[in-house]
Amino acid sequence: MGRKAKLGEKNGKWFTKAGGAGEVYFGRVDEVSPKEADALFATYVRDLERDKRVAQSDGPFNVELFDAFLDAVKAKRGDRTYEERCCHLARYSAFVRNGVRLGDRPAGTAEDADLLAFQAHIEQHDLIDFVPRRGTLEPDEGGGPGKVWVRRAKPLDEWTVGKHQTSIMQCYAWGSGRAKLKNPAPCLPREFNPFANVDRIKRRADAKSEGDLPTAAEAAALLAHADDDLETIKENFRFRRRRPDEFRVGADNPYAGFVDILRVYLDTGPRTSELAKARVWNFQPASRTIVLPEHKRSTTQRKPRPRKIVLPAATYAIVLKRCEGKRPNDLIFADPKGRPWDRRTLCNRFAHVRARAGVRARITIYSFRHAWISEAVMDGTDLLSVADMAGTSVDMIERTYGHLRTDHLLEAQERLAAARAARAEGSGGSVGSGGQAA
Repeated sequence: MGRKAKLGEKNGKWFTKAGGAGEVYFGRVDEVSPKEADALFATYVRDLERDKRVAQSDGPFNVELFDAFLDAVKAKRGDRTYEERCCHLARYSAFVRNGVRLGDRPAGTAEDADLLAFQAHIEQHDLIDFVPRRGTLEPDEGGGPGKVWVRRAKPLDEWTVGKHQTSIMQCYAWGSGRAKLKNPAPCLPREFNPFANVDRIKRRADAKSEGDLPTAAEAAALLAHADDDLETIKENFRFRRRRPDEFRVGADNPYAGFVDILRVYLDTGPRTSELAKARVWNFQPASRTIVLPEHKRSTTQRKPRPRKIVLPAATYAIVLKRCEGKRPNDLIFADPKGRPWDRRTLCNRFAHVRARAGVRARITIYSFRHAWISEAVMDGTDLLSVADMAGTSVDMIERTYGHLRTDHLLEAQERLAAARAARAEGSGGSVGSGGQAA
């Protein structure tokens, strides 16, 4: 029979030797009361017993771990993160190694070879819904019910492979209680880290350049074509696009009104989904803002703060007009049939407008956000205000857009050039790149 775990006092600190990992301390005696120390000790003992039980088995099946992890992500992270995690783990679960789908294996048997083999496979193959028809697809190993692996036309880029890697690593870290996303009931031992020897695919520097932003001419063209009538006309047994003189006008054009939402994106820099979800009650006329209690960062902030979209005068007038005569729970912006926009439908509509406007394919709705933040930074607005108005962190602004603020660097360069010129004039020579007279 093993010795009973005990809490003791040593050198003015609460400690125990339970667990066989040496001495574990719970704080100083003069800072932690006996009652608090007992509570910390009890939690530690429970964790030891849980790890011992888990160690005696291989834990749940991978698919069960994935489902539990995705439930936690859905509750505590944004919609886009949840969608990405679902996609990445579905592909990992459907991957077959040594004749067994990874989703059907116990989570405790995971090893680095599983992830390395999956990364090599996903680079060349994609998992799609199985459609039994003739085509150019090249079926590979079965990907599960209704799914099939097919060879990609071109390899998946390294960064996207890295995002799959992150999703999988985060899932197992959550299962063992090591992730930032809290897990109240870990199902794997805390020391279980099957991918410790796998090299992480690091994120590329995501610095935005001027070429990533829409030009003034492109923005004007997009606004000019935003309300184009996209419905086709049948002529000589074929469908064609309407010419400008054939566009329906006013209430007869079901595509009218898209220019309003594009103008608000351009003038205020919100995320794509934020305007899509905005309702009349979110609009605050007195403060000229749209206030969203739930947003991308509301589930990750320690003290959640509402997202505020500040409206300049022209944009305020657009939103005010869109809210007239509507009920508080009505959407401010809706699609031509009155349905809510989402990221997919907005991007599809924007793609049609972009093609008609002759704008580069790399320009998206999110490019308006990049442009708004970039211009705010280049105009000298302090980064704290930019971050607050954009609904993000100062760190993200500095990492992604900070290089665009060059005023202080240009001033320093001009001062250096003037000083070097003065020295050269005084010495009667020229100053080279090394700062010495030539």
